Amino acid sequence: MANSQPLQATSSQYLDPEDMIMSLQIILESPEGLSGQGPLASAQQRPFDSHSPLAQTAALRRQAYIDAFNAQCSPCYTKYKLEAFIQDIALRIGDNKPPSSSTLYRWHTRLQNSGGNPLALVPSFDRCGGKGPRMEGELLLLTEAVIQTTYLTLKRPSIRVTYEKLLIQIAAHNDQAPADKQLKVPCYDTFRRLVRNQPQYEVDLARYGREYARKKYRHSSITPATMYLLERVEIDHTPFNIFVIDEESMLVLGRPYITVIIDCHTRMILGFYLSFSPPSIEAVLRCLQHAIGSKDYVKERYPDIQHDWPCHGIPTTAVVDNGLEFHSQDLLRATFELGINYQFCPP
Repeated sequence: MANSQPLQATSSQYLDPEDMIMSLQIILESPEGLSGQGPLASAQQRPFDSHSPLAQTAALRRQAYIDAFNAQCSPCYTKYKLEAFIQDIALRIGDNKPPSSSTLYRWHTRLQNSGGNPLALVPSFDRCGGKGPRMEGELLLLTEAVIQTTYLTLKRPSIRVTYEKLLIQIAAHNDQAPADKQLKVPCYDTFRRLVRNQPQYEVDLARYGREYARKKYRHSSITPATMYLLERVEIDHTPFNIFVIDEESMLVLGRPYITVIIDCHTRMILGFYLSFSPPSIEAVLRCLQHAIGSKDYVKERYPDIQHDWPCHGIPTTAVVDNGLEFHSQDLLRATFELGINYQFCPP
C-alpha cells in the first residue's frame, strides 16, 4: 500500500459527506430520480435541478471545458495555444460553438472566485429578457418525441425532414383537439436549435451506432501521476465468470456484475456495487454512494474480518470509459454538484 492513511476528505466546500450520501439516496429512491427530474439538493445554495434544462446543459458544457483545461499537464498561457486547445476540446465533446479564450478565462475565474463551487457556472437565464417564443408543455413533449423517433435513428434523416414530420404530427393533433388545445407551429430555426442542443454523443450513438461513437470519442492519453489520496479515481464495471445458484432450489439466479471505484494513488478499492443487472446509471450512483460513505459498518457486520477498510471520501476527479451509462445526465448532474471533475478515457 502506498499510504496507510485513511482515504477520506477532510472538508468540502460544497456538501458535507453525509449530505452528499443523502442527496444520492434521494436520487436513487425517488420515483422520478433516474428520469432526470429527481432533486440533488445543495445544502447551501439553490439546487442544480431547480435551474432550467437549458441552464443545466450550459453549466455542464462549461464544466467540461474547465475540467479539460485543469487536466492539462502544461497549462496553455498564450492566446494562440488556448484557442487551439479549445478547438480540440470542442471537437472531442461535439460542441459546434466553442467559447473564445476570453470566455473560458472568465468561466475559470468565476469558478475560482466562488471557492470552486461548480454552481457558479450556472448561467442566469432566468434574469434574461425574452428572446422570442419558447417551446413548452405539450408542444415540447411532442417535439422531443419526434426527435427521438425520427432524427435519432439509424436512418439518419435531415433536420428538415424531421421538422416536416413534426408539422404532420402537429396537424394531426390539431385536427382532434378543441380550439383551446391547439398547438402552434414552431419556426424552423427554433426546432433546429433544439435538435442541435441534443448531447452529441447520444446523437452519434443513435444515428451511427455504438462502434462509430466509440471510435469518435476515443482519445489517447498518458495517465498522469497522482500526488495525494482521492486526487483521481477510476470507475468501471465487469461481469464475474460465474453463475450464482440457489442452494435450496438449485435454480440459476444469474451472472453477477460488479461496479468498482479504485483510488489511483493507493490502488485501494474505494467502493463497489454488486448486482445481477448489467451496467447502469443506478449501479454507478450506488457505487459512488458507497465510496463516499464510511466503511466502519464492515467489521461490525462481519466480525471475522480482521483489518480495517479506511477508505472513504469525495474524489477530486473521476475517470470513466465511454459506456452509455456514464453519459447519463443524472450522473453528470450528480458529479457536477458534488464538485467532482468528470473525465472520459479510451475504452
